[in-house]
Amino acid sequence: MSAWADVLWGLVAAQAASRGGRVSVVDVCAVAARLAAADGAWVTVASARGPDFVMCVTGPGSEQLAELQLMLGEGPCHDVLASGAPVLAADLGDEVSGRRWPGFTPEARRAGAAAVFAFPLMIGAIRAGVMGMYRRAPGPLGPHFGDCLTLADAATVLLLDSAGDSEAADGNEAALNRDG
Repeated sequence: MSAWADVLWGLVAAQAASRGGRVSVVDVCAVAARLAAADGAWVTVASARGPDFVMCVTGPGSEQLAELQLMLGEGPCHDVLASGAPVLAADLGDEVSGRRWPGFTPEARRAGAAAVFAFPLMIGAIRAGVMGMYRRAPGPLGPHFGDCLTLADAATVLLLDSAGDSEAADGNEAALNRDG
């Protein structure tokens, strides 16, 4: 692991310690949102059908955006799972976003999102989910793209680890209930 990845893991561990719990996916979301100057973040878990359920959010806005994608069947989470690549929409007010997600874009804008960024949670061919973030102001992700990729990898490890660990899964659920 690189020295910078160690720093990122340290930030995640400090976030978990600040809430008095074990490191979980919600801690990765909080750190990713803070580094990317995002207004919120979420993780959705995927099945073969696409995004399946929201695992964690950092607040009500994040929850609304994650749920919108599940309800509408379109949005950056769906595109990430289809392509296996990050989706960066720096301005939901542009024509491209409106054409790409005709249902999601106007609803996301009504919910206060002006930009969305989504990263695959995957190992090899296994697509376990998506980590997404949003901002209330349009603009590119900036210099933290690599950090977000590293944090998405961390979220993947924690997500897959918690699948067989009821205590870790309970920590993610408790964080969701507290933050949402």
